[in-house]
Amino acid sequence: MVMILRVEDYGTPAVVARHMQESGMSTVNMKEVYYRIILDIMRLEEEIWKSGGRRSGGSWAKLAEATVRKKGHDTILIDTDKLINSVTKLDAPYQILQVESDDFTFGTYRPGATTHEYGRGHVPMRPFMRFSDYDQKRWASWMLQHITKSFEKPTM
Repeated sequence: MVMILRVEDYGTPAVVARHMQESGMSTVNMKEVYYRIILDIMRLEEEIWKSGGRRSGGSWAKLAEATVRKKGHDTILIDTDKLINSVTKLDAPYQILQVESDDFTFGTYRPGATTHEYGRGHVPMRPFMRFSDYDQKRWASWMLQHITKSFEKPTM
């Protein structure tokens, strides 16, 4: 007696090809996920500023006594609302925000930003554009989700 089992698949290759094509098209325009990342960066920037740098790896250096006397307070970077706003609020003055289909640029050109980020002369580093490995992995997972979301659709 001969036993024959025949299985025919009339759709799987086409379904997979369609999902791959949709996934490929998602990589052509990443703006949606880039805006999500930018809004998250702004949220994290708010945390960094409110925590005095603790969120980004360590508290900022305290102001020198002479600076406290000159300013009349010991609050760090209180006079830099324009700098803070430029990295925490959409469309703020001094903000650098350019989103293309395949990349984005975010930052600030507010005078003094580089001095605060890297320090200079008598001004110590008070970095405010620092993100953790966890943040970067989360953003990478968002990008992966964006380009593979077509595979989450039903196959039929």
